[in-house]
This record gives sequence, C-alpha cells and structure tokens, in this order.
Amino acid sequence: MVSLALDPYWTIALALLLDAAIGHPRWRAQAASAVRGWATGVIDGMNRKLNRPARPPGDRRIRGAIACLALLGLVGILGALLEALLASGPYILKVLLVATFFAQRRSFDQARMALKAAEEATDPFAVRRAAAARLARNLAVDVAGPALAYALFGLTGLFVYGGVLLLGGRYQADLTFGGLALLCKRWALAAASLPAAAAILIASAFAPAATPGRALKTVWRGGPQAPDAVTWPLAAMAGALDLSFEGRQGWIGGGRAKIEAADLKRALYLFALACLFHLTAWTALGFLNAV
Repeated sequence: MVSLALDPYWTIALALLLDAAIGHPRWRAQAASAVRGWATGVIDGMNRKLNRPARPPGDRRIRGAIACLALLGLVGILGALLEALLASGPYILKVLLVATFFAQRRSFDQARMALKAAEEATDPFAVRRAAAARLARNLAVDVAGPALAYALFGLTGLFVYGGVLLLGGRYQADLTFGGLALLCKRWALAAASLPAAAAILIASAFAPAATPGRALKTVWRGGPQAPDAVTWPLAAMAGALDLSFEGRQGWIGGGRAKIEAADLKRALYLFALACLFHLTAWTALGFLNAV
C-alpha cells in the first residue's frame, strides 16, 4: 500500500514549485525584510554590549562563541515551536513557510535583468560575469542549502541555517568575535555547494553547448578554495560553459572571462535545468519514501 508521507521530501518539492511559480512578490519581500531587520537589530545590539574593542581578543572570541550558540539555539527553538504548531494546522502554511527560504525565481529574474543592465554598463563583461557567478552561488546558498537543512532537521534546521548565514554575514570582517559564526557559515555553505554542483553537472549533460566532462574536470581540479566561497558550483558552471569567474584565491575555470550576452543566456538555461533536476530529486525521494 502507498501512503503519502508529506514530510520532508514532498514539502521541499512543493515549496520549490511554489517559489518558482510566485517568485518574490512585494508582500514576500516585505515580510522577509521585516524579519531580517529585526534579527539584524538583535545581533547589532548584542554586538554593542559584548564585542567591545577594549576587551582582550581571547575574551571577545569566547563571548562571540557563546553569543553565536545562544542565538542559533533561540532560532532553533523558534523553528521547533513552529513545527509543532503547524503539525495540526493547514499543510499549505508549512509549504509557504519553507518556500520563503528559497530564491530560485528571484535569482533567475535578477540574472535576466542583468542582460539589459549590461548593455548600458561601462564594463558589460563584468556585469554578465557577476550575474552568471551569482546564479551558481545562489543555487547553493538559496536553493540546495535550505532544502538540505529542512530535509535533515525540519524547520529547526531551516531556521538555524538562516541564522548561520545572517550571523556569518554580519561578522564577515570580524574573525575574533565572529569566529564561530564564520566557521558555521563556511561549513554550512560547503555542505550546500555539493548538491548544487551535482545539479549543475547533471544539467550540463542536457544543456546545449555545455560540456559535462569539462565541468567535472574543473570541479575536480579547482576544489573548494574556501568553503565560504561556494567554489564547487562556480567551478561546475565555469567548466560546463567554458567560462572563468573571480574566486577568492584567483580565477575559477580556464575559459572566457569576457562573458557575452549569449553566455549569460546559456548560464540562465543551465541554472533553470539544475533547479529542475534538484526538484526532480526531492520528488523522487518523496515517491520512494511513500512506498
């Protein structure tokens, strides 16, 4: 007998479909901005009280680690409470909540807008190159990462993942107080980059003018220059389309750095295919889990 187990695989698949369908309308952007603004205010207030330059580096490092664990624990508890509340509520509410962590459609639309912006830019190649690289990064950070976090740990994991990204972003330049937050962010993005790179590699086998062999070779040779840089999907995209992107420790890929409009269109197509294969994988897991 087949029993439809909606969590977590079907929830991820439906949330991905919802994100692709509705994109990032104003109400969704405003809600996300309000939550991000509140969380940022909490982090900044904590930073003012605990991260004072006069304190010794060791003291600041310990305080930062405790603050990081406390904040991530709080958002994890919030996720667990919402999980319990939504368990008895309409299922669509959980799908809507999970969908807010994805940004497939927004990433695609932003890159497509860069096609027009590049025509009026002083350096159109740099605009297109940044847009193509952002597609590869976003596939890891805003698509594969949230899906993996929810699949492993439910709403608790999803909220902690969002908190890790926010904390790591706020302390990007503070290796002392934000040391643990940055470490958590690097490892979270390293984990997210693996399925993202795999999706690009699979998509490159079906995309016109893409070369999966070269993509695999670029990923193998390039490796993760730094986990926080999400190098694996960047290397996969660069190799598949014979392009080059700026990395933190040099260029990624051995192809063209002067990216034409046609190259960015191919990157958009490859991104869309990778998102489709990513969705297909979670759907397949849902069917297997339901049997």
